[in-house]
Amino acid sequence: MSRAGRIDWFRRNRLVPVPVADTLAELNAMIDRWNEVDDAPRVRTRPARRRSGRPSKVPGGVRDVD
Repeated sequence: MSRAGRIDWFRRNRLVPVPVADTLAELNAMIDRWNEVDDAPRVRTRPARRRSGRPSKVPGGVRDVD
């Protein structure tokens, strides 16, 4: 994602609605925490699907039911 795209994403997702802070230092601290959370690696846990679109088997022999 481009720098402008990251800035737009941050503005739309973190600054709308406008956060409430008593001081500029408090607002800066909030933004720093949000940046740390956004930059942290994520692990997505979603069941894998076969090419046929049917759910794959999960460990233990249990299948997803649609």
